[in-house]
Amino acid sequence: MQNISLLKKEVFWDFDGTLFDSYPLSVQAIQEVLHSHHIDIADEQLYARMMTTMSSALKEIIKEYPDTCSLDEFNQALSDIDPNSYPLYPHVREVLERIVQQGGHNYLLTHRGHSALEAIKDKGIDHLFISYVTSESGFPRKPDPTSVLTVMKQHHASAEQVIIIGDRQIETDAAKNAGVTSIWYASNPDVPVLGSDYTIHDYSELLILK
Repeated sequence: MQNISLLKKEVFWDFDGTLFDSYPLSVQAIQEVLHSHHIDIADEQLYARMMTTMSSALKEIIKEYPDTCSLDEFNQALSDIDPNSYPLYPHVREVLERIVQQGGHNYLLTHRGHSALEAIKDKGIDHLFISYVTSESGFPRKPDPTSVLTVMKQHHASAEQVIIIGDRQIETDAAKNAGVTSIWYASNPDVPVLGSDYTIHDYSELLILK
Protein backbone atom coordinates (compact mmCIF):
# COMPACT_ATOMS: atom_id res chain seq x y z
CA MET A 1 0.00 0.00 0.00
CA GLN A 2 3.04 2.28 0.13
CA ASN A 3 2.39 3.55 -3.41
CA ILE A 4 -1.04 5.00 -2.68
CA SER A 5 -2.07 8.09 -0.74
CA LEU A 6 -5.44 9.35 0.51
CA LEU A 7 -4.32 12.96 0.08
CA LYS A 8 -6.92 14.90 -1.97
CA LYS A 9 -8.52 11.69 -3.21
CA GLU A 10 -12.07 11.27 -4.51
CA VAL A 11 -13.20 7.91 -3.12
CA PHE A 12 -16.23 5.92 -4.30
CA TRP A 13 -17.51 3.38 -1.76
CA ASP A 14 -19.66 0.33 -2.30
CA PHE A 15 -22.24 -0.31 0.45
CA ASP A 16 -22.76 -4.03 1.09
CA GLY A 17 -19.63 -5.84 2.23
CA THR A 18 -17.58 -2.64 1.99
CA LEU A 19 -18.98 0.09 4.23
CA PHE A 20 -21.46 -2.13 6.04
CA ASP A 21 -21.26 -5.75 7.17
CA SER A 22 -24.71 -6.45 5.77
CA TYR A 23 -24.29 -9.93 4.31
CA PRO A 24 -25.04 -11.96 7.47
CA LEU A 25 -28.50 -10.41 7.85
CA SER A 26 -29.15 -10.73 4.12
CA VAL A 27 -28.20 -14.42 4.17
CA GLN A 28 -30.49 -14.95 7.15
CA ALA A 29 -33.41 -13.31 5.32
CA ILE A 30 -32.85 -15.42 2.20
CA GLN A 31 -32.56 -18.58 4.28
CA GLU A 32 -35.94 -17.91 5.87
CA VAL A 33 -37.54 -17.87 2.43
CA LEU A 34 -35.66 -21.00 1.34
CA HIS A 35 -36.59 -22.90 4.51
CA SER A 36 -40.26 -22.03 4.01
CA HIS A 37 -40.00 -23.95 0.72
CA HIS A 38 -37.90 -26.76 2.25
CA ILE A 39 -34.84 -25.77 0.23
CA ASP A 40 -31.44 -26.36 1.82
CA ILE A 41 -28.48 -24.26 0.66
CA ALA A 42 -25.49 -23.73 2.93
CA ASP A 43 -24.81 -20.20 4.15
CA GLU A 44 -21.34 -20.30 2.59
CA GLN A 45 -22.80 -21.12 -0.82
CA LEU A 46 -25.30 -18.28 -0.57
CA TYR A 47 -22.57 -15.87 0.44
CA ALA A 48 -20.38 -16.89 -2.49
CA ARG A 49 -23.24 -16.43 -4.95
CA MET A 50 -24.04 -13.00 -3.55
CA MET A 51 -20.49 -11.88 -4.27
CA THR A 52 -21.40 -11.59 -7.95
CA THR A 53 -24.56 -9.55 -7.42
CA MET A 54 -27.57 -10.10 -5.21
CA SER A 55 -29.98 -10.07 -8.14
CA SER A 56 -27.99 -12.66 -10.11
CA ALA A 57 -27.74 -14.89 -7.03
CA LEU A 58 -31.50 -14.84 -6.48
CA LYS A 59 -32.25 -15.47 -10.14
CA GLU A 60 -29.93 -18.49 -10.10
CA ILE A 61 -31.76 -19.95 -7.11
CA ILE A 62 -35.16 -19.41 -8.72
CA LYS A 63 -33.93 -21.10 -11.90
CA GLU A 64 -32.63 -24.08 -9.91
CA TYR A 65 -35.86 -24.43 -7.92
CA PRO A 66 -38.67 -23.49 -10.32
CA ASP A 67 -42.25 -23.27 -9.08
CA THR A 68 -41.08 -22.71 -5.50
CA CYS A 69 -39.73 -19.39 -4.27
CA SER A 70 -40.18 -16.16 -6.20
CA LEU A 71 -38.15 -13.01 -6.67
CA ASP A 72 -40.92 -11.05 -4.95
CA GLU A 73 -40.56 -13.23 -1.84
CA PHE A 74 -36.81 -12.67 -1.68
CA ASN A 75 -37.10 -8.95 -2.29
CA GLN A 76 -39.75 -8.62 0.41
CA ALA A 77 -37.62 -10.52 2.92
CA LEU A 78 -34.62 -8.32 2.16
CA SER A 79 -36.63 -5.10 2.31
CA ASP A 80 -37.98 -6.13 5.73
CA ILE A 81 -34.46 -5.87 7.17
CA ASP A 82 -34.04 -2.68 9.15
CA PRO A 83 -31.16 -0.90 7.36
CA ASN A 84 -30.17 0.69 10.66
CA SER A 85 -29.27 -2.78 11.97
CA TYR A 86 -26.29 -3.11 9.62
CA PRO A 87 -22.99 -2.51 11.44
CA LEU A 88 -20.16 -0.48 9.94
CA TYR A 89 -16.91 -2.33 9.41
CA PRO A 90 -14.18 -1.43 11.92
CA HIS A 91 -12.25 1.77 11.13
CA VAL A 92 -14.56 2.79 8.25
CA ARG A 93 -15.59 5.99 10.02
CA GLU A 94 -11.97 6.95 10.65
CA VAL A 95 -11.02 6.41 7.00
CA LEU A 96 -13.98 8.50 5.80
CA GLU A 97 -12.93 11.28 8.16
CA ARG A 98 -9.28 11.05 7.10
CA ILE A 99 -10.20 11.43 3.43
CA VAL A 100 -12.16 14.61 4.16
CA GLN A 101 -9.46 15.97 6.48
CA GLN A 102 -6.90 15.53 3.72
CA GLY A 103 -8.89 17.53 1.19
CA GLY A 104 -10.71 14.68 -0.54
CA HIS A 105 -14.34 13.60 -0.82
CA ASN A 106 -16.39 10.44 -0.32
CA TYR A 107 -19.07 9.16 -2.70
CA LEU A 108 -21.53 6.28 -2.35
CA LEU A 109 -21.75 3.87 -5.30
CA THR A 110 -24.38 1.20 -4.67
CA HIS A 111 -27.13 -0.81 -6.35
CA ARG A 112 -29.25 -0.27 -3.25
CA GLY A 113 -31.99 2.32 -3.05
CA HIS A 114 -33.04 4.64 -0.24
CA SER A 115 -32.21 2.09 2.46
CA ALA A 116 -28.50 2.81 1.92
CA LEU A 117 -29.02 6.48 2.70
CA GLU A 118 -31.03 5.58 5.81
CA ALA A 119 -28.21 3.41 7.13
CA ILE A 120 -25.57 6.05 6.44
CA LYS A 121 -27.62 8.72 8.18
CA ASP A 122 -28.35 6.44 11.14
CA LYS A 123 -24.63 5.87 11.71
CA GLY A 124 -23.97 9.61 11.63
CA ILE A 125 -21.64 9.53 8.64
CA ASP A 126 -23.86 11.22 6.05
CA HIS A 127 -21.99 14.52 6.43
CA LEU A 128 -18.83 12.73 5.26
CA PHE A 129 -20.32 12.06 1.79
CA ILE A 130 -20.61 14.62 -0.97
CA SER A 131 -22.66 12.56 -3.45
CA TYR A 132 -24.72 9.37 -3.65
CA VAL A 133 -25.27 7.00 -6.58
CA THR A 134 -28.08 4.53 -5.81
CA SER A 135 -30.51 2.41 -7.79
CA GLU A 136 -32.76 5.47 -7.91
CA SER A 137 -30.15 7.57 -9.74
CA GLY A 138 -30.99 6.05 -13.12
CA PHE A 139 -27.50 4.95 -14.13
CA PRO A 140 -26.57 1.57 -15.63
CA ARG A 141 -25.43 -0.92 -13.00
CA LYS A 142 -21.80 -1.62 -12.16
CA PRO A 143 -19.41 -2.50 -13.76
CA ASP A 144 -20.66 0.02 -16.32
CA PRO A 145 -18.57 3.16 -15.63
CA THR A 146 -21.22 5.71 -16.61
CA SER A 147 -22.18 6.66 -13.05
CA VAL A 148 -18.56 7.09 -11.96
CA LEU A 149 -17.59 9.11 -15.03
CA THR A 150 -20.67 11.34 -14.70
CA VAL A 151 -20.04 12.10 -11.02
CA MET A 152 -16.35 12.70 -11.74
CA LYS A 153 -17.29 15.27 -14.37
CA GLN A 154 -19.79 16.95 -12.03
CA HIS A 155 -17.14 17.32 -9.33
CA HIS A 156 -14.21 18.07 -11.66
CA ALA A 157 -12.28 15.00 -10.49
CA SER A 158 -9.46 13.60 -12.59
CA ALA A 159 -8.85 9.88 -13.03
CA GLU A 160 -5.62 10.20 -11.04
CA GLN A 161 -7.60 11.41 -8.02
CA VAL A 162 -10.29 8.71 -8.01
CA ILE A 163 -10.36 5.44 -6.07
CA ILE A 164 -13.17 2.87 -6.01
CA ILE A 165 -13.34 0.63 -2.93
CA GLY A 166 -15.42 -2.54 -3.10
CA ASP A 167 -15.56 -6.16 -2.05
CA ARG A 168 -16.65 -7.69 -5.36
CA GLN A 169 -15.39 -8.12 -8.88
CA ILE A 170 -17.89 -5.59 -10.23
CA GLU A 171 -16.28 -2.71 -8.32
CA THR A 172 -12.80 -3.60 -9.56
CA ASP A 173 -14.16 -3.93 -13.09
CA ALA A 174 -16.01 -0.61 -12.79
CA ALA A 175 -12.75 1.06 -11.77
CA LYS A 176 -10.92 -0.49 -14.70
CA ASN A 177 -13.67 0.58 -17.10
CA ALA A 178 -13.53 4.14 -15.76
CA GLY A 179 -9.73 4.25 -15.87
CA VAL A 180 -9.35 4.82 -12.12
CA THR A 181 -7.69 3.06 -9.17
CA SER A 182 -9.35 0.11 -7.43
CA ILE A 183 -9.01 -1.18 -3.88
CA TRP A 184 -10.42 -4.61 -3.10
CA TYR A 185 -11.66 -4.79 0.48
CA ALA A 186 -11.35 -8.53 1.07
CA SER A 187 -14.20 -8.91 3.54
CA ASN A 188 -14.61 -12.42 2.15
CA PRO A 189 -11.16 -13.51 0.93
CA ASP A 190 -12.54 -16.96 0.02
CA VAL A 191 -14.19 -15.32 -3.01
CA PRO A 192 -11.21 -13.71 -4.78
CA VAL A 193 -11.35 -10.58 -6.89
CA LEU A 194 -9.02 -10.42 -9.87
CA GLY A 195 -7.18 -7.40 -11.21
CA SER A 196 -7.54 -4.94 -8.33
CA ASP A 197 -4.76 -2.39 -7.98
CA TYR A 198 -4.59 -2.82 -4.21
CA THR A 199 -5.97 -5.25 -1.63
CA ILE A 200 -6.74 -4.61 2.03
CA HIS A 201 -8.16 -6.87 4.73
CA ASP A 202 -8.76 -4.21 7.37
CA TYR A 203 -9.38 -0.48 7.03
CA SER A 204 -6.67 0.23 9.58
CA GLU A 205 -4.29 -0.44 6.68
CA LEU A 206 -5.49 2.80 5.07
CA LEU A 207 -5.07 4.81 8.25
CA ILE A 208 -1.30 4.39 8.21
CA LEU A 209 -1.05 6.03 4.79
CA LYS A 210 0.07 9.63 4.46
